Amino acid sequence: MRYVYQVSVSESSQKAFPQVKVGSLRELPLRGIKFADPKERDSHDKVVTMVRTMIDLHEKKEEIETPHHSRVIERRIDALDREIDQIIEQLYGLNPTEMDQIESFFANSSA
Repeated sequence: MRYVYQVSVSESSQKAFPQVKVGSLRELPLRGIKFADPKERDSHDKVVTMVRTMIDLHEKKEEIETPHHSRVIERRIDALDREIDQIIEQLYGLNPTEMDQIESFFANSSA
């Protein structure tokens, strides 16, 4: 959604105090989950579980005192982030070319 917002709303690229307008947020193509569809419900449940795990890992990372353990947690957070992205990509029906475009956008931006 950040990608869609940044490429479709010109005010989002302002260097100082980028604007976030309610009208622009309402136009984002948010996709609802069809909970009657077992595959979609399962995807939803997986994402919820992964997000909760990620939140827990971020909290643990704040308590970790050794750099090694901190890196282990960071790698797990990164892996969860990639897994969540893959599920969302599937739910939105994105193809590899579209995903490459999004990845390139963020790799080449300072965001």
